[in-house]
Amino acid sequence: MSVVVGVPAEAGHPSAAMPVNPTELGELPLRERKFARTKVALLESAMRRVREGRRLDTISVKEICAEAQVSEATFFNYFPKKSDLLLYYVQLWTVEAGARTAALSGLRAIEAIFAFTGERLGTQPTVLLELIVTLASDEGPLEFPDVSVAERAEAFPDLPGALDAEVRINVSSLFRQHLLQAVASGELPAHTEVELAVRTLGALFFGMPMVSHCSGLSVPADQLWAAQLRLLWAGLRAL
Repeated sequence: MSVVVGVPAEAGHPSAAMPVNPTELGELPLRERKFARTKVALLESAMRRVREGRRLDTISVKEICAEAQVSEATFFNYFPKKSDLLLYYVQLWTVEAGARTAALSGLRAIEAIFAFTGERLGTQPTVLLELIVTLASDEGPLEFPDVSVAERAEAFPDLPGALDAEVRINVSSLFRQHLLQAVASGELPAHTEVELAVRTLGALFFGMPMVSHCSGLSVPADQLWAAQLRLLWAGLRAL
């Protein structure tokens, strides 16, 4: 399962799941496991088409459901709006980001977040671009769905730590956490303006793929981000 994007988990928002023993997964109710399987299948059906370069608003619910082998009425039991697919995608991405950086801290963790996301995007950052459009055009408050243990197991069957990784609603909280660690460990100066650095990382995360796409560059996203991160670290140390 490939997942892209996503301020700390605030009160009222989805938070970390309690650690679960993998041997207990088989004891989850069949209904819960089937629900998770269908929800992840619907997401994958839609995201596969987005990764091929299609806009979400041109992808019909009918074709998403045909591949997942469910009815159109069933789709709306899982996702009230089609754009909710992208919000669910964000939540799964935060699970993967948390699991992949669980053993890392500071700048290495931030670099790992950019690296694995860049590997997913390749030279065609269509999913991230679609997410930017959705976030910019949604007029109401965004309601990010929770991610159950069954859904984590379905989406990431072979990823250690995915079952109890924290679910967040924004990538900024990850950046802030690891920047504070970098300052505490001496990787960055004690006087580093952390909030400014968080905003800069957010601008890189969303902005570089958009600039690359609009300018016709065919450079992999992870390479573009790695170069920009080296410049940012050097700049923060020099300030």
